[in-house]
Amino acid sequence: CLPPESNIIKFGNLFDRLATSEGYYMLDYLYPIGTKKEDLPSITPTTSLAAKIRDAILAGQKFYPAFGVIPADAFDGE
Repeated sequence: CLPPESNIIKFGNLFDRLATSEGYYMLDYLYPIGTKKEDLPSITPTTSLAAKIRDAILAGQKFYPAFGVIPADAFDGE
């Protein structure tokens, strides 16, 4: 959905993912709190990211929020 040079993708790639499960937690950050997947057809997105996420969910794409850590060896001694 996003290009590899996207800052969001670059940030995510810093982490070793520890756990993942299907979910749509990001909707609370992109739409009014409490928005459900079923509400998306009637909501107008206010940003291009919100629009891309909405369109992907409506097209059947699943999302898997992950939790992770940045490994210590990723730092250069700082």
